[in-house]
Amino acid sequence: MACGKALGRLVNNTDPTQAPEAELRALVAARCDPAAPEVEHTLQDILGAGPRTTQPIGAAHLDAWCERFGGDGSIDTLPEWVDCIVAGAECGANHAIVTQYPRALEWLDEIRPALLALTPPATAAVAALDAVNAALEGRLDDDVPDLVCGTTCGDGLKNGDDGCDGTDLGGATCISLGFGGGTLRCTPSCSIDATGCATHGGQTLPPTGQTTCWDTGAHMIQCVGTGQDGEHGGRLAFVDNGDGTITDLHTNLMWETKSDDGSLHDKDKLYSWDTAFTVHVAELNRSNFAGYGDWRVPNVKELLSIVDYESYLPAVHPVFNARCAPSCRVTSCSCNVSNYAMSSTTVAGNTGGVWIVHFGYGLLIGGNKSATDYRIRAVRSCRREG
Repeated sequence: MACGKALGRLVNNTDPTQAPEAELRALVAARCDPAAPEVEHTLQDILGAGPRTTQPIGAAHLDAWCERFGGDGSIDTLPEWVDCIVAGAECGANHAIVTQYPRALEWLDEIRPALLALTPPATAAVAALDAVNAALEGRLDDDVPDLVCGTTCGDGLKNGDDGCDGTDLGGATCISLGFGGGTLRCTPSCSIDATGCATHGGQTLPPTGQTTCWDTGAHMIQCVGTGQDGEHGGRLAFVDNGDGTITDLHTNLMWETKSDDGSLHDKDKLYSWDTAFTVHVAELNRSNFAGYGDWRVPNVKELLSIVDYESYLPAVHPVFNARCAPSCRVTSCSCNVSNYAMSSTTVAGNTGGVWIVHFGYGLLIGGNKSATDYRIRAVRSCRREG
């Protein structure tokens, strides 16, 4: 009973300021984890028909359902079970919000420039707004609310966590994703494939993400006829693959998602020039992270390609900074730190230097290879699927 009440508080938490998720997770661990003091039930009681319960919770029967929320298809630990029910509750809450406010995403897009135009800019409010926007929109940046929880990839309908499904692209087109034209397709694993899209005017560089224009007095103006980046550029386009990776639809690069759980992927892990290659990337490849063994440290142009020049603090698309909370894992959150990340590119003329990018403001500067306080976000080149 104590375990059930703790789980209920976690799932039905409506005021994170009064009961932070990390504290409620700790409460669940204390009252539900078979390894905790004074907990009488066993792991078998939780997963199936154990000896100490007449009505076992039967978490093992939720394997397939939890897989739709980022699980690995096999619940064999209490944290995996908790992650699943929290993700399900969050998805249900987002569904309720969008059902009651069908123009929620449109309103969020409208209010964001106004918050940035304040003096000083309301950066905290913008960060919170971006997080809500990302949660409601789902995996595909298509300005369409994701109303269904879970995924049924292969049924021909884009729903839940599907980026697409068969010929159902959810209304997305190459142009809506910031390209100049071309043909958008869906992969067998229900993610968007933009390799058939054409860039604006034949350019090969991705857009900057900037969609607003400003005069010399720092006042936001209409972009038409200005010639500024905001008039001719486009939005960045990413897909959260749900497996700890994020794919850039413009560059076809796959990025490592960052977490806040003390693991190899933790946003606060720091490296030197040497350990970035010999520790971080080496372990990703040794463990075949997300099913791939060709992870690497990004070069400076690749690292700059994910800077969102429409935002700052952080200067990244919301997909890189969504649902980040203490103890969250790469399959359930995406974290960013507004600080320096290191590239694999050496500074010409100063071979003891390395180019680093600040993801709070999008700044590019030279750093020292001898420093030991750089963050790493690994990358790999995608191959067209199917």
